[in-house]
Amino acid sequence: MPCPSADAIAQAAVDPDAAPPEVLEHIAVCARCRQLLDRVESPVNWNWLNDTEPKHEPKTRFLDRLKAAVRYTVGEPTERDEVGPKVPGHTVEAEIARGGMGVVYRAKDTALGRVVAIKALRQEFAANTAQLARFVGEAKALAALQHPNVVQLFHVGESGGQPYIVMEYVPGGTLRHAMKGDPWEPAVAARFIRTLADATAAVHKIGVIHRDLKPGNVLMASDDQLTPDGKSTTRPKIADFGLARFLNAVDHQTRTGDVFGTPEFMAPEQARGDHRKVGPETDVWALGVILYELLTGRVPFTGETAHDTLELVKDGTPASPELLRPGVRRELAAICMKCLEKPPQRRYRAAADLRDDLDQFLAGRTVSALPRSWAGRVAAAVRRNPLTAIGWLLIVVALLGTLGWGAWERHAASVALAEAAAQYEQMSQRHEHTTRELYATRIDLVTRALAAGNTTGAKSLLTACLPVAGDPDQRGWEWYYLSNRLLGPARIDLRLSDADRHGFDDVKLHPNTETLSADGRRRVVIDATGQLVLYDQDRRVLLHLPAAPGRAVGVKFSKDGRWLAARTAEDAVVVYDGGVPP
Repeated sequence: MPCPSADAIAQAAVDPDAAPPEVLEHIAVCARCRQLLDRVESPVNWNWLNDTEPKHEPKTRFLDRLKAAVRYTVGEPTERDEVGPKVPGHTVEAEIARGGMGVVYRAKDTALGRVVAIKALRQEFAANTAQLARFVGEAKALAALQHPNVVQLFHVGESGGQPYIVMEYVPGGTLRHAMKGDPWEPAVAARFIRTLADATAAVHKIGVIHRDLKPGNVLMASDDQLTPDGKSTTRPKIADFGLARFLNAVDHQTRTGDVFGTPEFMAPEQARGDHRKVGPETDVWALGVILYELLTGRVPFTGETAHDTLELVKDGTPASPELLRPGVRRELAAICMKCLEKPPQRRYRAAADLRDDLDQFLAGRTVSALPRSWAGRVAAAVRRNPLTAIGWLLIVVALLGTLGWGAWERHAASVALAEAAAQYEQMSQRHEHTTRELYATRIDLVTRALAAGNTTGAKSLLTACLPVAGDPDQRGWEWYYLSNRLLGPARIDLRLSDADRHGFDDVKLHPNTETLSADGRRRVVIDATGQLVLYDQDRRVLLHLPAAPGRAVGVKFSKDGRWLAARTAEDAVVVYDGGVPP
């Protein structure tokens, strides 16, 4: 959009919540308008606007992050003449954060001379029984725990009818600010989540579940130490226990069907309002979402609205981190995806189990998140219960001894037959695998030939993909698409509003990261650059589709399998013709 007027910029500087979204987005990326903004005397702190540039994310999430950056200034508080409650023995210096229920101030303990944080319940909520109960619940949760990675509670009190909590002051900002929308190195991310999992395990050990773990509730505390490269080290501290509850306590403030938390980090049971199933596995889900974002630079589920996000959390399937970022090892991706299993019982049952599996990964050992063979599971069971395993072994040996040599000979004959059958099956699988590899290689060569303008070579290679008598037909959507490209562009560009009138009424284009063909043989994934990549059933890359005009945010096969439609961030629709007959 063109630069807004000086009056519009001044209005945004004074009240960003009332400013049109397009004005905020423009100011975030326009240097000229930033200069005009700096000249306006504003009660709002815009110091962190550089950290709010949109990085290919939904507009609603970007605007939320923008408003949070200018309103919640944890690292650089604004001094005021009169601020905060009157807390005995403390001098309140500045407001440093403001949430939906409470306000956090930086203060000084006059007796001990230390800087502390005071969280006070806002006056309008002090008489609200439900809000007061949540505030007191947070105090109880903090008071019951001493852990180096959990914000420490010093004192709880009331001043002038306003309840408050005196806590440890953590000046390093939040994990959300430290992430800046960029992926972390996998090993660094694994160690970081391992630390959070250990702290969460300590929380669970005293019977408390947090229910609102997210980057904004993880503070970064400096250790005042230097690494070999001269950089200071930081460690995370879990904060904001406003939604926490004790597992053995009845939650009178939460009814079945109520939904609390941040949609992107809520577990499916939270999204459904099924609070009977909320437990330690709920916090494990949130840790998995944080790990996913650290590895890929984005959360696994996000929609245009909070409702869309909750629907994706309940029913969507995220792409594995190793598909979005090839540098992520399979073991770490498996740990992350185990945290994001829909049924709670299929996740890690406790944060301590997640911590232990991350320790295994960091030590280069086998992780429990990866599916193992029957022999591997038996070996693990033996290591866990050696005495029981020895007892069963003696029983088996005694039973085998009673079978006699005749039974042994029959067994040997059946083993030989099984080995022969296994060798035949192995040879068949090897032949099938080789055929699929040859087909994938030819498809890649066709793509290169078309890019080089060699249509004759492309036709020859496509003809070579035809099945030989007795072999299965390997051809899929990609073969028909490339065949149609030889006759024309095999692509139609539409606007989203015109899609229905062009016969694509059966194509659902809600934002998603991947889609599966009707026959289950092909999967299309939107990679980290926003382009479309086609995989076969063995997760081999078959085809990189030509770049769409803009970043793709949604993709879907048509019901008959012929068309592949992609929606871009600009609400355009690109339709690729695969020509697969019904």
